[in-house]
Amino acid sequence: MAQATKLLDDRLQLVVAQQDLQGHHRRTEHWALVIVSPKSRTADVLQLAGNMDTFHFEALRVSDVLKLGDLCGGCRVGDIAADSVDKLRDRLASHRIILHDKMWDCQDWLLEAIRDLKDEAGGWVQIDSWFTERGLREKLREERELWERADDHFFERLYAQA
Repeated sequence: MAQATKLLDDRLQLVVAQQDLQGHHRRTEHWALVIVSPKSRTADVLQLAGNMDTFHFEALRVSDVLKLGDLCGGCRVGDIAADSVDKLRDRLASHRIILHDKMWDCQDWLLEAIRDLKDEAGGWVQIDSWFTERGLREKLREERELWERADDHFFERLYAQA
């Protein structure tokens, strides 16, 4: 995977992106971890793809994060050294996946992965101190409300400054 665009201080933002999800038995959003820089709309998307019988890790490079389908906001949860993107991708690729359990999905996978990263003592990745499941869900609920009102969500605000 090509190295992500660097911030001036060689750190990139880690953002939980949410996409509108229709037809799921209990969720209304798909979550993915997105690595972004305010200087470029190119992003690395790290996510659980598939369904409860076929879940698998997926890493995508997108040229414009604002063109992700049904993007309804996001929330910064930390940052990562620009030269550690591959390390994060490998770490998430080996993170546990539960199949055949209709009460476990992409949100559970991502919450577990971020908790594990928060416990990481190294400087290559930092998860913001405010991060809790409750805090994340509240921030993403606010983002969804902005999207539903056609106000600017996290990614639109981020790139409006660029």
